[in-house]
Amino acid sequence: MVTFDAWFDPGQREPLAVSTPTEVDELLDRMVAEAESPEVEVGLVALIDHRDEDGWSILQFGVRAAATTCGFVGYAGKDETSVISTSGGTSPEPVAYDYQSHEREVPSNAEISMVDVRQAVHDYVASGGVRPTGVRWREVFTCCVIALCIPPTGCGSRGVPVGGKLLESVPGAGVGYSAGDERRRSNFGSALWILCVVSWSRHY
Repeated sequence: MVTFDAWFDPGQREPLAVSTPTEVDELLDRMVAEAESPEVEVGLVALIDHRDEDGWSILQFGVRAAATTCGFVGYAGKDETSVISTSGGTSPEPVAYDYQSHEREVPSNAEISMVDVRQAVHDYVASGGVRPTGVRWREVFTCCVIALCIPPTGCGSRGVPVGGKLLESVPGAGVGYSAGDERRRSNFGSALWILCVVSWSRHY
């Protein structure tokens, strides 16, 4: 059984261990409950990953309360093309999601049903980190920066220092702090997070 590291809470210093269907459901149920709270106006994102001597893979997934609760799934792995889920829509609008107090926009046509999001996360964990096959994917060009913010340098309200520059300076990054989101206000402590600058391309 493979144990994955999961990151969701703002200021999280240590990963959550996820390896069983029960642990997957507990994480997703927390996300749904928080996303459906009246105080939360954006979608919420979590990330789970696995790394060993043979390689690595990451599954990033979001949950958003809309007319029907929905979400998205994104996958990246060693020597693999990065992909994001797609509903097949052709006229996407940006939708706001939040990952550990950093806002990112996801195209609306990446959103799929919550049933499909849940199944994708279960499949990823059960397979030991293989890209889920039950999702329709869209290939993406991805520039990813993974940063560990360690106090006292910490994270500011507009980005984190990487090589002497703020991530907000990356063209098209579209990442910032949502000051109006009380749930995600404060506590930028030690937090692993992923920034993806993406350009959507073909379906498959």
